[in-house]
Amino acid sequence: MNSVAVTDAGPGDQTARQRTFLELLNAHLGIVHRVSRAYAAGSTADQQDLFQEIVYQLWRSYPT
Repeated sequence: MNSVAVTDAGPGDQTARQRTFLELLNAHLGIVHRVSRAYAAGSTADQQDLFQEIVYQLWRSYPT
């Protein structure tokens, strides 16, 4: 499985919050992929879209 990185931040611009979120996300990346495949089983593009939406919603709900 691949890891996830914040793409809108420069190499030295990641905050501690972003780093912690990415560590948690990368530790549980497999379950996010499994959920994406389970709910969008017919299309790889749909799986990728759902994966992106899940990660986005996780980031939005992550405490500030």
